[in-house]
Amino acid sequence: MRNAWRGPWPEVAVLALAAVLRLVALGRVPTNPYYDAAVRSMGTSWQAFLSGAFEPGRRVAIDKPPVDLWLQVASTRVLGFDAVGLLVPEALGGIALVAALMWLLRTLLGRSVALAGGLALAVALIVPVGADTDTNAVLSAMLFVSHGETAARVGAALAVVLLVITTNAWVLGASRLLFAMSRDGAVTRRLARVSGRNGAPSAALLVAWACYAVDFGVLALIGGDESGLIPFTAASILVIYIATFAAGLRLFRQPRVVVPCAAALVAVSAFLAVGGWASVWALVGFAVVAGYVWLRRGPEPGADPASAPELPVPAETETPGAPRVV
Repeated sequence: MRNAWRGPWPEVAVLALAAVLRLVALGRVPTNPYYDAAVRSMGTSWQAFLSGAFEPGRRVAIDKPPVDLWLQVASTRVLGFDAVGLLVPEALGGIALVAALMWLLRTLLGRSVALAGGLALAVALIVPVGADTDTNAVLSAMLFVSHGETAARVGAALAVVLLVITTNAWVLGASRLLFAMSRDGAVTRRLARVSGRNGAPSAALLVAWACYAVDFGVLALIGGDESGLIPFTAASILVIYIATFAAGLRLFRQPRVVVPCAAALVAVSAFLAVGGWASVWALVGFAVVAGYVWLRRGPEPGADPASAPELPVPAETETPGAPRVV
């Protein structure tokens, strides 16, 4: 028994359980007709495959990057267009996630914790067949099946609380980014001011909330129609990816880093090239922001310091009683 514990069999047993729970009766699991139609259309031609076409004419695209459905397209080409072919990539991804979690936990906390975490993940994300997860939170849907309507309402309330917390974390993260840009001179130094009570980037946080208010205002003016905003958002993310991978090519020289960055740069550029007007406007927006940051840069090394404009110093960063350097 002790020798079996020392071998790989406990991990194999956890992965086998995860595989059984995800693959048995896979054909009875409901699919999503919206994305299923996109998978079928993307399998009709390479153009549709690369552009994420919702219908074969490629006049309408899905609201996600095409790569999100590539594995399903490949699976349906091999296994056929049915529930099994559509869901096998998701099931295999869930099994791989259990393996990755056990590897991470074993590296950080030891084997016992890794097995416990892998076992919990193997059984925790199994949603009962027939659970309504399209209009309800997954936790609420699972509680409805297992404990009834009252427990489902508790789960829905908990999901709302978690949504508020994660939204605040997202906004705080955006404000931290503005704070870093302000500190480095990319935007006005006034955004680098922090709260004296808790150290939060208060000025940047207010700007982030104002930007979100503008987003909601635009959505209200256009009647909540996101059909034009979603492709633009996806294209903007692709532009950021291009800048990131290009920076990786400039910063690193090791082939194990350069080769993946170059391959990713080519792939993302190809996606952007078939994005239509959304890609054009995303590139224009990026050019405007990059131009603004370039104009705000300080003098190059070796330039006359006297010609550089004096930037205001946030009051919070000054030390009381310390002499000011002129």
